[in-house]
Amino acid sequence: MSRLITFGCSFTSYHWPTYADYIGLHFDSHFNYANTGSGNKRIFNLVTRHLGSITKDDFVIIQWSGIERDDKILPETHDLKNTYTKERFNSTEWYSNGSVYELNGLFNENYKKNYFSLVEQYEMLISYSWSLKFALDHIGCRYKFIFMLNPFIRHDTQNLLGEPLGVYYNKVDIRQEHIDEFKLSKNYDLCRKELFDDLKIEKESLTELQWRMEMESAYNWYVDSVTGGFHKDYHPTSNTHFKISLYYMKKFKIDLSEDVDLNDCEKISKDIDSKYSNNMSSHTYKDNYETYKTYIEEQLRSLKLNRGKLL
Repeated sequence: MSRLITFGCSFTSYHWPTYADYIGLHFDSHFNYANTGSGNKRIFNLVTRHLGSITKDDFVIIQWSGIERDDKILPETHDLKNTYTKERFNSTEWYSNGSVYELNGLFNENYKKNYFSLVEQYEMLISYSWSLKFALDHIGCRYKFIFMLNPFIRHDTQNLLGEPLGVYYNKVDIRQEHIDEFKLSKNYDLCRKELFDDLKIEKESLTELQWRMEMESAYNWYVDSVTGGFHKDYHPTSNTHFKISLYYMKKFKIDLSEDVDLNDCEKISKDIDSKYSNNMSSHTYKDNYETYKTYIEEQLRSLKLNRGKLL
């Protein structure tokens, strides 16, 4: 029985189907362990927790996120609250904040100044990648490493460090100090060689594919659960994810299943996006991610999508 097993952040598991979900249709089963906001520490730990269940017949995709993310398992004794929601952060389980420079109260200025280092984050990414490469080579399964965004690519002259929304944190002074330190300590050409030539991580990342395949007008929209305001959702749309899935399937030499109608998949991906992309023009401000949850689940069932939780 063929199985697809995927790990990553919100670019691999989100409110609507991602590239992983569409690729998963062509396998007997798909187990998606990605979590929104995940950094590479959490992703690595989740993969290692499942290594004992991965077999040589499986296909594994590990999607790395940005190096400015720092996952934590907070102790029960902590007294940290989210600046926006006023709710206490989860404890005794992984909490993924997205960028450490997000001003939501989890990482204070003292932590960022004295305990957080982009150099350390990059070194951990390299160690994670080599460790999993050796482990998966030993198992003998097929696998691919991909990036949410290539950490060494610049967009509109901004340093993103693998974080698509890094441009919004560029005004944070400590972030620029960290970037300057990173530049001084790393030879970018040697870093690229290790990542893409030695470790064989895919050179064209999910965000770069999104930039190439998606027009500005294709963005979906969402309602902020705290402010109630409308915002662009900068994740790839479901239809873009469908296009990315076809690109990866060809590149990774994954056979198309005769039981999957690609026309149906494309139609459903566009139908799902229409629920979000039309909201701004129709001013349906009550709509949010949860509004269409049942609808999307029904569409996924119609494609016989299996989002397994346990191996």
